Parts: sequence; C-alpha cells; structure tokens
Amino acid sequence: MRTRFVTALLLSSTFAWACTTSSSSSATPTPTVSGVAIAGNGAFTSKNATSQLTASASMSGGGTQDVSATATWSTSAATVATVTSTGLVTAVGHGTATISAVYQGSSGSLAALVTLRATPTFTPTFKRLCGPFRAGIDITIAETGGSIGYDISSLTIRFRDLGGNIKVTKTYNAAELSAALGGSNHINASQSKILTFEQSYSPVVETEDSSASVEATITDDVGNSHPINLPSISQRDRC
Repeated sequence: MRTRFVTALLLSSTFAWACTTSSSSSATPTPTVSGVAIAGNGAFTSKNATSQLTASASMSGGGTQDVSATATWSTSAATVATVTSTGLVTAVGHGTATISAVYQGSSGSLAALVTLRATPTFTPTFKRLCGPFRAGIDITIAETGGSIGYDISSLTIRFRDLGGNIKVTKTYNAAELSAALGGSNHINASQSKILTFEQSYSPVVETEDSSASVEATITDDVGNSHPINLPSISQRDRC
C-alpha cells in the first residue's frame, strides 16, 4: 500500500513539472524596439511652412509600429525649424536643423533644410510733369515673399526722349537710397516703400512721349543676389 502511494506521488510531481516546463517554453517574449525611422518632407522654401513627419519603430519580432504620437521629438536648431510633440515641423529661418524622435531608447533623425530667398518687386509709375516740363517716376519697392528682406546697394534711373536719347541719368548709392527711402536701404519681409524722383531734361526740351528704365542691385538677407533690370516704360501725358 505504501509503495503504491509513493509511486502515485512521484507520477503526480513529474506531470506537474512537465506542465510547468511546457508552459514556460511556449511563452511569447515581449517585442523590443530595434530602431526608429522618420519619414516626411524636410525641405522648405518659405518661412512658416509646415510638414508633418512620422516616426516608425522597427520591432524585434518583425514589423513596424507608428510611434509618431508617443515618441519624444526634438530639434537641433529652433531658430531654423521647430517641431511639436507629434512631429509637425515649422520652418523658422534659413539653414539646416536635425529633427530627432526617440522611442524606448532608440532614435531616428531627419535633416530639415530651410532655403529662403527674398522676392523683390519693383513697380514704377512714369509721368510727365508740367510747369516747367520735367519727367518724374514713382517706384514702389516691395518684398512680397514674406520670408526675408533685402538690401538695395545701388539703383539707376534713366529718362529718354522720344528719339531714345538719354536725357537724365540718376544713380543712387546705398547712403542716398537710405535717405530717399526713409532712413534705410533695407526692405523687410512683406514691407513696401516708395522712391520718388523727378528732373527736367538738359538742355530743356519737351518731355512728352518719353520713356524710363530702372536698374538695381539687390542682396537678400541670406546672400542671394537679385539683379533688377526693368523693361522700358513710356508715358503719353500731355500738359
């Protein structure tokens, strides 16, 4: 009787150990993150432009997981580009910034390149002035891109008579432009100024049916050159 009891006890223990071993060996390990990749557009050509980036985590068990909303986002240069907690990037200034996302100790990065250029706009209005006869021009000088401004280092105005002969040439240097434009030869982003110039022809002749041309040398805030050479414009005013 005792022998049967001992045998039954041994069989019961062996079965329990076998079940425990089988259960432990079949447990699925928890996947870990093996890497993070960032996708999206990182190139910007205007200030305040935005781009939504996504972060994907590569899992040790295979496959990927979108972690854009749970990763920790950062930028290496907030003066160039900023990033929100969900990966929305905003262009701030000219240059390059590294946008990074960290998830469970793994990180990925993407280069944000902000390339800005000014958009100079020159709009001339040429007119004939009477008593005495002379020609005049109003030039609306503006930056219409809204990203960066520019300096005007020189500006030349030429008036021609009906036969195409140059009667007036006026060249402004940087200092003269500063005086003519209210204290500065710099045009800020989205700013507009007006330059006014008028003069009689020499020798004194009728200014009817004259034409005018405008040339300027411009350098924007990040060093881009913008030569301005406007087509000749005419006026048909009569006194």
